[in-house]
Amino acid sequence: MFCETLARDACPCVLADIDQCRCCSLLMGKEFCQCDYPGVCVYEKQRWEEKQPLSAHDQVVAVFPFQTTTGAVLHWGKSALLTPGDTLVLHQTGQEPVSGVVLQTYPEQQLAYLLITGHFFALSLGAPITIKQEHNVFGNDAVHLSNTAGQSVLIFTDTDLLPALTTLSDGLKKQGAHVQLLSLNENWPAEMADLLIFISQNKETLSQALKHLPLRNKSHSAFWFTK
Repeated sequence: MFCETLARDACPCVLADIDQCRCCSLLMGKEFCQCDYPGVCVYEKQRWEEKQPLSAHDQVVAVFPFQTTTGAVLHWGKSALLTPGDTLVLHQTGQEPVSGVVLQTYPEQQLAYLLITGHFFALSLGAPITIKQEHNVFGNDAVHLSNTAGQSVLIFTDTDLLPALTTLSDGLKKQGAHVQLLSLNENWPAEMADLLIFISQNKETLSQALKHLPLRNKSHSAFWFTK
């Protein structure tokens, strides 16, 4: 039968979002569901049966090129400890280190989605990597992104970064936040949010946009200059 619940609430894993689930025949390119879908995530079912679909070593699972950045899905046992904005340095034998910023984590699957600025990708998919966690790009303001449940959040960014940052927006929504992702060139909303996040490749562009920030604004703010 065809799996009608694929990639819906019953199939919440990022592996479904990126078409990389190694337990699902549909996501492996087959025409029909071959797992006799039990009503729960097949990936989780495999894990309970101690049949891991991913190798035990840390690795890059998938890569998604954008206009000026690259998205990468990382399999790492410590992903549950990460906060949006954390910087990870990935090193693979024989390759130059690659630095990426965490946009969203999937703790149950031990996965993290990274944004890598600049042209990429030198690392081999599936090969072992070593990972070093460094600073958070939002600095002390990262605390505001760690728990956004019930808050309203506005994310302002460069137009060409909008597609790459939908993962950050989706992650905050999963925390229970009400999120809008907007270009810095757009008009400011009539009402401010609890948290304003600014992400830009150009300080001058951001400075011009901030001139339109309403006076007496009491929102928390977080800034990330990607270059």
